[in-house]
Amino acid sequence: MRKILLFLGILLMGQGLVSAQTIITQWNFNSETPDANTGTGNLSPSTGAGTASLVGGTTATFASGDAGNGSSDPATGDDSGWNISTFPAAATGSETAGIQFLVSTAGRSNIVFTFDQRHSNTSSRFVRVQYTLDGTNWTNFTATGSGTQDGLFVASMGDNWFNARTCDFSSITGANNNPNFGLRILSAFAPGTSDYVAAGNTSTYGTGGTWRFDMITIQEGAPAPVTPLVNLAVQVNGGNVLTASEADASVLNLVLTASTAVTGNQTVELVLSGLGLTAADYTLEGANTTLTILDGQTSGSKTLTIVNDTDNEGSEIINVRIQNPSAGILLGGTTSRDIFVFDNDAPAPPVANNEISLTLLGSYQNGVVTDFEEPENSSEISAYDPVSKRLFTVNSIAGQLDIIDMADPADLSPINSIDITVYGGGINSVAVRNGLVAVALEAEVPQDNGKVVFFNADGTFQKEVNVGALPDMISFSPNGNLVLTANEGEPSGDYTNDPEGSVSIIDISGGIANLTQANVTTAGFTAFNAQATTLREAGVRIYGPNATVAQDLEPEFITFNADGSKAYITLQENNAVAVLDIASKTITGIEPLGYKDHSQLGNGLDANDQGGEAHISSRIQIANYPVFGMYQPDAIASFSVGGNQYLITANEGDAREYEDNADPNLQLVEEVRIGNAAFPLDLTAFPNASFLKLNNVMGRLNATNRLGDTDNDGDFDEIYVLGGRSFSIWQVDNNQNVSLTYDSGEQLERITARDVPAIFNASNTGISIDNRSDNKGPEPEGVTTATIGNQIYAFVSLERVGGVLVYNVTTPAAPVFVQYINPRSTTALEGDLGAEGIFFIPATEAPTGQALLVVSNEISSTISVFALNPVPGEFTIASLVNEINPLRNVITWNASSGALQYDVQRRTVGGDFEVIASNLNTTSYSDASAAAGTSYEYQIIARNNLGQRLSNVSSAILTRAEDAFAQGIALYPNPSDGTVQINLNLPFVAQAEYKLLDASGKSLKAWVQSTAPSRMDFQFLPAGTYFLQVKTEGRLATKRLVIE
Repeated sequence: MRKILLFLGILLMGQGLVSAQTIITQWNFNSETPDANTGTGNLSPSTGAGTASLVGGTTATFASGDAGNGSSDPATGDDSGWNISTFPAAATGSETAGIQFLVSTAGRSNIVFTFDQRHSNTSSRFVRVQYTLDGTNWTNFTATGSGTQDGLFVASMGDNWFNARTCDFSSITGANNNPNFGLRILSAFAPGTSDYVAAGNTSTYGTGGTWRFDMITIQEGAPAPVTPLVNLAVQVNGGNVLTASEADASVLNLVLTASTAVTGNQTVELVLSGLGLTAADYTLEGANTTLTILDGQTSGSKTLTIVNDTDNEGSEIINVRIQNPSAGILLGGTTSRDIFVFDNDAPAPPVANNEISLTLLGSYQNGVVTDFEEPENSSEISAYDPVSKRLFTVNSIAGQLDIIDMADPADLSPINSIDITVYGGGINSVAVRNGLVAVALEAEVPQDNGKVVFFNADGTFQKEVNVGALPDMISFSPNGNLVLTANEGEPSGDYTNDPEGSVSIIDISGGIANLTQANVTTAGFTAFNAQATTLREAGVRIYGPNATVAQDLEPEFITFNADGSKAYITLQENNAVAVLDIASKTITGIEPLGYKDHSQLGNGLDANDQGGEAHISSRIQIANYPVFGMYQPDAIASFSVGGNQYLITANEGDAREYEDNADPNLQLVEEVRIGNAAFPLDLTAFPNASFLKLNNVMGRLNATNRLGDTDNDGDFDEIYVLGGRSFSIWQVDNNQNVSLTYDSGEQLERITARDVPAIFNASNTGISIDNRSDNKGPEPEGVTTATIGNQIYAFVSLERVGGVLVYNVTTPAAPVFVQYINPRSTTALEGDLGAEGIFFIPATEAPTGQALLVVSNEISSTISVFALNPVPGEFTIASLVNEINPLRNVITWNASSGALQYDVQRRTVGGDFEVIASNLNTTSYSDASAAAGTSYEYQIIARNNLGQRLSNVSSAILTRAEDAFAQGIALYPNPSDGTVQINLNLPFVAQAEYKLLDASGKSLKAWVQSTAPSRMDFQFLPAGTYFLQVKTEGRLATKRLVIE
């Protein structure tokens, strides 16, 4: 219906351009015999005669005319467009490449040429139309009116159709009655430049960008008066904008521009709607929603002001649309604009407390990479042997296991590489325990059973056994007696061979020398085949073509509970976790993980990889959307607190894509953009569906087409996207039921947006900001936990943007953000790219006694080694000096390596230490608070985030004795309520200098007065210990004063 109405609108609009029009020739590119397939088409005219061809080296296919806002072709289901690509390289070939049409106009006059054109984001923004009167020589046509610039047609945005572009040849008499008339549509440089500009406002021109054409029409008719076309713009200071700020109370100008001056006052109606928007979020100038262009003018405007409220809410998207034009104008091609409003009340990213701190020691590359799109080597999973101090790394692309010397963690060096191809297919995972290296290998045909091959730390072969299909991860049990593999069992590309997913348990308790195939048990899911309906209803995704439960489940990653009696296995595509009972070696449960509501505050995401203006702050658009996220964890780890078992997952997300079979019943491609016509939204569930499908809103976001049609009527009542863009903590109860305790919500995107904005949601093979916003964002890939002191920490690696996040998870329901560190460049494709496997080496096992975190980076084929800042090093007190003027004890100590701060503690001989100064950043302290005549001992505490170190106790005991001068000074009462009598027994001395100090020695007050007895008011002082210094005739005494 939309296409039919749109076509009628084009016809009506055409009445304002040409009267009594007759089509000479028209191409709609649809298949001659309708086949409901927009990927096929026809280059013969649908009306009349003529030839269509490519020029300048372009290539073409057929593609949908319904994409995005759609062409004006009234056909439905079979609306094809001519899709053109392979344009000239940047800064070359302007107005040489595109398409050409030759049509005879014999017997015809007043020729008018119209066409629909869709620009992809990376295609040329500017379009040149040329014509020929002799079939050989070509002349530039000067396009005028709305949607043109300097004689060229111009796209105001990418991924958008611009329909009924019109060239009126009625004034070019040579076009009349001409058998050699022809037209070309060519890519052109931006006016005044020598290069192309991309149609997408934030995109870069590329030769692979596409133009798509439909309804190419050459017609005749007598010219008629031109009715002005009006278009909408949203501007600030005369420039078009796509974003606004609540904090700035942005004032936006809604500008209506006509192609020519209007006759009489002309009006349109403004309609404001949006996402997360209420009437209280903005004010519109004037008392109505009418926007007017005054008689004889070409533009009119009114302001829209964003209200800076204090509501606890996320960012909003405002859609401004014009409708109901008055009789003297017609709506042009741009009738709506979308503005992303950054809300200063949206959740802020957590601030790192740095209670522990990772420092990059170094990055080791285990193989040369010259092309990040197709690397020659990789580093995906690594494991460490503390006995040999060796690292074992999976280099799947090179087909080898790399053995690396880690004796110096800051300077890794190669030892050997084992060619894995001689043992079978590709290498997927590695684990090490007690010098025994276990490697998981898939078969040459991945759907066949794989194997586990064992080596010693030198790389010498020990044994091998067969396991299930596609062993993707391998792990030793906590006691080292078992080796488990998660056998993913992925189907073949044509989905004709779909092995069952499983978990293999290899018993090596009898020693590796005695290992046989009889020691291998494979636990499968066949017992659940009859429960497919029940599992689906519970939320387990089982959706492969004709697949049983056992075939559809794909084990990904393994962790164990504290006592090793249970294993928990992520089923990533299925959005679930399986429970394995170790004693019986059987799968006992499949736990669905549920969904994350991205419409809730704190659960936002950046859904658009092309939103905003070019500057970075505008591109990052985290907001709440009416979609659900599937957690779909990749890695999983476990920890226990207070006797409770918890799992922690890295919610990466993954989609299935199998399209090698011509049989559509054996194809599975679940990922589709929400804006795609193949993803229709239910208008009851989504009454603003057309708005949500806009590219500037949710149209670019990828969703699954295998979930959300709740009533099976062919449209989507709910929207589910891939991955949680988060990590989650789950509690496992005594019945092995898994329930959500905590999810990090939108924190990962908020943190990376703040800390590495230039590469926010960049991919691991490029540095373009926002590249992955439409598809799983930063993609948390790996997770591991560690107990440091009495605290439990989680380390989460991000596959796309890179780096590691550290959280304190000691309180599982309220994790605390500690640190984010990213060893990749923010300005070039350099550093560590594609973080995958991650593991922790405790100080007791580390080569140098310093705890380490190791991250394998798949794309750059590098291994990042991070050090946890150690506890402070040993140190001693260097000196204790008793100073008389002023009277104090000065303590100096040697610096402690790794110390961040120092505390000073003091005790009387035989007493207990008490801290008298804390959080010092120096290596000396003056103690002016010691009581006269008292002996003290001192000790220094060096502290950092991982612990503390004590100095020796001072070797000398210092005594502070008062001389006769000091004994002649009396303060009473002492302690005092603030009123103090000062008596000085100093004959023949007329006056003295007084100074009041706090306990740290800071001067609070200084004055000069007579030595006669006096009463002082110190009631302004808070309770505490103070010191009064009295100085006269070169002598100084300090008296202690206590205010209660």
